[in-house]
Formats: sequence, structure tokens, C-alpha cells
Amino acid sequence: ADAGWEVRTAGLLRLDQRHQIATFADFCNECGNCDVFCPEDGGPYVLKPRFFGSREEWERHAALDGFFVRLDSSAGAAGETEVYGRVDGKQFHLRVEGDKASFSGDGFALELDRKAPSVRPRGRADGVVDLTYYHILELVLEAIVTSGDVNYVSV
Repeated sequence: ADAGWEVRTAGLLRLDQRHQIATFADFCNECGNCDVFCPEDGGPYVLKPRFFGSREEWERHAALDGFFVRLDSSAGAAGETEVYGRVDGKQFHLRVEGDKASFSGDGFALELDRKAPSVRPRGRADGVVDLTYYHILELVLEAIVTSGDVNYVSV
């Protein structure tokens, strides 16, 4: 209750390519055929982000990094949207509604302002919270929602 938050900047989160290739995990049997046709180095089924079609599939494949995005299209732009993410084996959950976000993971649960997430976060944390993962989940959400493309994740 008497503790405050200390914000430290340690490095940059960079995206070097505008166009990113991902794998829709529900359709992938990890056969390796995509590696032959992929315009980038490395097999998409190994190196590229995975998207799952349901939270159940995301949870069932707990050994694989990837994302499940739940869009509430019935509520319009102000509707609640969620991203479940596993990055480097660590699980995170982001729930957004308008300019407010809830971001949680192992040992923390925070309420953030999406426009300034490191300014006055509220909640609990057992130790250091790396907001890099928050930004990754926000970028995933932005790519899915604002791309305008209809795909297996956005419908």
C-alpha cells in the first residue's frame, strides 16, 4: 500500500518489417512444407507467431508460443477485446475496453491507461513487470483489428 511504481526504460522494441507472416495454428500440422515456399528465412511453423482459433486450442498447446484474440464485434469499437499470449514460454492476458486495459501474467495484475501504460499503473505485482509483453500484445491486437483484412483471426 505504501509502495510506488518505478519506471525504467531498458532497450527498444523494434519491428523491422511492416509485413509479418504468421501461422494459423489450427490449420498447421508442422509438416514443414511451408518452409519451401516462405519468402523469409526459417520455417513459419517454427519461427513465426502462431494464432489459435479458440482459447481452448491456445490452452491445449501450452508448450507453443502464440496468441488467441477474442474480438467482441457485437459491441462495436468500444467493445471488450482480449488477447491471450504466450511469448518465450510466459503467459499473458490483455483485456481492453476503449482507453482502459487490464494486463496480467504470472505474479501481477495491472490496470493501465492504453495511451500511457507506464504512467500510474494500478494493481498488484510481486516483482518487476516487463511492459514489453504488454506492447507486444497491443501490437498483435492492432494488427488484427486495424488491418482491415478478413482472416481466420479477425472473423
